Amino acid sequence: AEGDAEGETLLRTAAERLPGRRASRVFLAEALVARGRFAETLTLLEGAPPMLSLQMARVQALLGLDRAQEALAVADDQEVKSSHRAEGLELKYIVAKHVGEWGPALDFVEKLCQSGGEAEDDGQLGHWEIEKVRCLLALGNVERALSFGGKQIGNARDAAVLASVAHEAKRSDVAQQFAALAAGRP
Repeated sequence: AEGDAEGETLLRTAAERLPGRRASRVFLAEALVARGRFAETLTLLEGAPPMLSLQMARVQALLGLDRAQEALAVADDQEVKSSHRAEGLELKYIVAKHVGEWGPALDFVEKLCQSGGEAEDDGQLGHWEIEKVRCLLALGNVERALSFGGKQIGNARDAAVLASVAHEAKRSDVAQQFAALAAGRP
């Protein structure tokens, strides 16, 4: 705890002395969010540019304060201001996931998979594909989650990751099926 406080002080000093440098502000914002100090995060980010890592911290802080509508407005703004539309979609996904709006969350994830060039059956499990399985399970679409997830598994680690996602979603039946694939048992 003492080391955390000292590190935070150093980051805060760096952010104040180097206002044009974003790295110290990003690290400090992420540390504040991780500690649940959401109001402080928002104060730190006042006037910050619409850089994805800063907007991510802003959205997480707003969600931590139960201000989902404001978080969604930040995501909408990012989609307009950024030359990368996927940044806004990523922020919108975070908001939808936080409030349990799994239908829109799935829509955002599918668009993110497409914009990232992910293939439905490439045997390569990426971040957004993991999130797609998470959304499908939350929506109760077990068969689609198993089918899609099965096409993404390229090795035992991938199957274990999906088993963990299913376990987190309280779908032990699905977790067992992915775990069996991880163990080499179809």
